[in-house]
Amino acid sequence: MPCVLSRERFVTMYEKNAKYEANHDFSQFAQENVEHIDPNMVQQDLDKLSKLSNPVIEFFADRRIAHFDKRSVSEDDVPSFGELDSCIDFLAKLTKKYWLLFKAADIDLLVKPIVDNWEEIFRQPWIPPYTPNQSIDPDPLDMY
Repeated sequence: MPCVLSRERFVTMYEKNAKYEANHDFSQFAQENVEHIDPNMVQQDLDKLSKLSNPVIEFFADRRIAHFDKRSVSEDDVPSFGELDSCIDFLAKLTKKYWLLFKAADIDLLVKPIVDNWEEIFRQPWIPPYTPNQSIDPDPLDMY
């Protein structure tokens, strides 16, 4: 893989007048005048991902997320929010990093901060109170 991920290939994905920027961006993956990415960097990323996606997370993902297994899952088999959060954050970081390496582009990722008043939707009733024998208007918007 490192031989395929070369500086030359990476630089060709940029506009012709952006070679300096392309070389600068590639230097995140290899030393300044080195032509290929550092395989140790890739291995370190894999090792950290493996550590963060510990057996509890893998087991839970397999039993409850990827496939809803009929076998029960004990409380000990459920990862903590902290474990999940750390793993998801690192996956997001890896996605951005390797998206740049493979596509020479930035990517806007999964989680965006909620800046508006997100609780407002819970203050509006959305199901009218049930009234027995209430007739349902078949054309509530008077379209017909």
